[in-house]
Amino acid sequence: MKNNTVFDAFDKGILLNQSNKLDLTKSDWNTIPNLKGVHLKDILISSETQGAISCHLVKIEPNCKIDLHTHPDHLEIHEVIQGAGHCILNTESHEYNCGTVSILPKNLKHEVIAGDKGLYLFAKFIPAIK
Repeated sequence: MKNNTVFDAFDKGILLNQSNKLDLTKSDWNTIPNLKGVHLKDILISSETQGAISCHLVKIEPNCKIDLHTHPDHLEIHEVIQGAGHCILNTESHEYNCGTVSILPKNLKHEVIAGDKGLYLFAKFIPAIK
């Protein structure tokens, strides 16, 4: 990725949470087991919100994907902050481009597929997933 992109701004930004200030450069990227080319950075986790919400940066490498799945107990929100790809909701494919916001209710089958330049999301789960 080029420097000074929207994704870089999030990745190197800060989280203000009541009286706390978190430097996001100190948060680690984690590889998702069994999902080649998918990485997650926890921004806000369950223990910080009493389980109400969790927020994560998601980096999907070019032409990689998050396989078809559901979240039976969580509403999920995707904000595309860089790159492109598409999301399959149930059986319908939708373009994912910078600026796309997608709200996925509980139990909605979905799959996210990155394009040739990768896909970068700000994902939120209500209630929190971790």
